[in-house]
Amino acid sequence: ALPICLGIPVMAPDVNRSEANFTIEPLEDGRDGIRYGLAQIKNVGAGAVEGLLAERRSGGTFAHLEDFARRISAREINKRVLEALARAGAMDCLGSRGGIIGGLDRILSLAQQEQRLRETGQTSMFDLFGAQVATPLPALEIESIAVPQQQLLQWEKELLGTYLSEHPFQQASQHLAEWVTHTLSEVTAELVGQEAVIAGTVAGIRALATKQGKAFAAVTLEDLSGQTEVVVWSDQYEPWKARGLLFEGTVLMMKVSVRQRGDRLTVAAAEATPYDYESGRPADINLSRFVVRGTASRLRAAEDSPAYPSPAAPPPEPGPGRRPDLRIVLPDEPAAEPSDVLPSAPPADLSGPHRLVVTMEETTDEAADLRRLRRICALLDEHQGETPVEIVIRQRGGASTRLGRGGIDPSALEELLKRLRGLLGVLGEARETGVVASDALAVAAGG
Repeated sequence: ALPICLGIPVMAPDVNRSEANFTIEPLEDGRDGIRYGLAQIKNVGAGAVEGLLAERRSGGTFAHLEDFARRISAREINKRVLEALARAGAMDCLGSRGGIIGGLDRILSLAQQEQRLRETGQTSMFDLFGAQVATPLPALEIESIAVPQQQLLQWEKELLGTYLSEHPFQQASQHLAEWVTHTLSEVTAELVGQEAVIAGTVAGIRALATKQGKAFAAVTLEDLSGQTEVVVWSDQYEPWKARGLLFEGTVLMMKVSVRQRGDRLTVAAAEATPYDYESGRPADINLSRFVVRGTASRLRAAEDSPAYPSPAAPPPEPGPGRRPDLRIVLPDEPAAEPSDVLPSAPPADLSGPHRLVVTMEETTDEAADLRRLRRICALLDEHQGETPVEIVIRQRGGASTRLGRGGIDPSALEELLKRLRGLLGVLGEARETGVVASDALAVAAGG
C-alpha cells in the first residue's frame, strides 16, 4: 500500500518519472498521487539532477541500466549521488536495488568511459550497431541481490526523511499485539500511576547524565500511532546498551510506568526486549516480566469477552454483572429493543433519543484498533445504565458501521465523556446527542 499524505498517495522517487521537485501524477485507479522529487533525496540536490532530467526529456526514458549509465553525465552524477539515488529506490525501475548498489563502481566506470568518448568525438561499438542490427548484449551484467526489508526502510528514512514502502513497525505490530496493552498515542495522563506495555521502533536516543554524573537516556519510540519519549534510567542504560537494545531502528517492547512531574508526563522503562523478526515474537523467553498492574486486569477481561456475537443468535439481555454485547445492526434485522435498533452505515443522527455517540476512526493498525475498541467497551462497562450507547466505526474506505451497545448511567456521562475523549485523542470523538426524554415531554406539554 502507498503511504498517505493528507489523503493523497505518495510514490517513491523514480529516475524515469520524477522531476526535481514533488509533482502530481495520476494513478491507475484515477486518483492523483504525489511523486517524490529527485532533488529532494538527501545527498542529491537540484544541480546533480538537472543534466539527468534534460537527457531524459531529449532522449526519452532510460530503457535499462546500461542505457542509463551510457547517457548520464559522470561529472554531474558522482558515486555519492548515484548511491543515494539507488538506496532511495529511484533506480528500482532499472534493476535490483541490492544489485545496483553492489555494482556502483561498474556503473560509474561505464558512465565515465562514455563521457570520455563523447568529449573526444569517438564512437563506441555500441553506437556503430545503430538500428541496423540487433543490439549487442549489455556490458553491465548486474546480479540480483536481495536486501532485507529493514535495511531498505532504514535507507528510505535516512535519504527521504520518511518511510515509503511501509513503516518498520508494521510487521511487528501484528505479532506483538498479544502482549502490548497501549499504543503510544494512548500513553496519556489517563495512565498516571499505572504500568503499560508498549512497543515501537527506536527513532532517536539522547544520552544524558544525572546531577550525580550517572548516564541515562531519553529514547524516542515510534509506532503506527505516533511517538513518545521513554526514559531509560542509569540502572538499565548500560546493560541494555551492551545488549544492543538502544540503537536506532531496533524494535523494542517495553514495560513502562507513567508518572506526572509537574505539568510533564514521564514514561520510565522498567523492562525491555527486542523483537525477533525471524520468529515473529519478542526475543526474551521469560515474558512474565511484562505483566502489568493497574488497569491490565480490566482490559484483559474486556479482551476475553467476544466483541462480536454470532449473527445466528441475538445477543442475550445483559443481566447483573454481565457486560452488554456489541451488535452490528443490519437494515433487514428486526428490532429487538429501541436502544439497539440503529440504521446501518449513515452518520449518527443528532436528533432522536438522548444517547452517547462514540465515533472511532479505523487506522492501518488493525490490532491497535481492536484494543482501542475493547478499552472503550471496558470503560462503558464501568457505568452501565439506561442511556443508550452508539458506537460508529469510520472505515478507511469511507463507509461507516454503527453499533449498539447497551446503556450507561446518565449521572456518569460528564466524567465518561472526558475519559473517552482522552482515550480516542485525534482518532475519534465522543459526544452526547439527541433529546432527553424529560425535555421532550416538557416541550410537548408546552406545545
